Amino acid sequence: DVFIEKSKCNLKYNDNIFEGDLKNYKVKISPEDFDGFGFDINLSSTVPSYRPQDGIISAGDDYFAWLAAVPNGDVTGTVTVNGTEKKIKGTGYHDHNWGNTPLQKLFSSWTWFRGKAGPYTVILAELNAVKNRGGFDIPILFVADENQVVVNKFGNRELLTMKNDLIKNYYPKKN
Repeated sequence: DVFIEKSKCNLKYNDNIFEGDLKNYKVKISPEDFDGFGFDINLSSTVPSYRPQDGIISAGDDYFAWLAAVPNGDVTGTVTVNGTEKKIKGTGYHDHNWGNTPLQKLFSSWTWFRGKAGPYTVILAELNAVKNRGGFDIPILFVADENQVVVNKFGNRELLTMKNDLIKNYYPKKN
């Protein structure tokens, strides 16, 4: 009953669908399969897809990978709750991450932001590697509008964060 295509985003299970091509996505969840909750939406990207460098952060044989397939997009469709269908319209986001090890083995923490400022879509992140993987910080900054990527910066060679220049042992302990 399940069809999964390996070469592109295309999954079907009965009447449930998740398919797309980095520009347009269709996601349908049948209310008959999910206790009366479902939706049938279309997501159309308004900015280019994004991945920092090749999208893969390696630490030996372990890795974490991330792709923002739709950093910002227009959403239209319907949502069904207990048999009542409602039309929706708004904005959406779609990303995907994967790897071969739990994130806790690579990162002690991370900060992640996605938003919009005027015509610009912004994704900002800082991944903090665990001490036994170097303990360094990996900053990420992506800014785009509908026509172009304005900023695509990744890593300490391109971006500095407050943590990079942290002043230690300066402030009195009671301050």
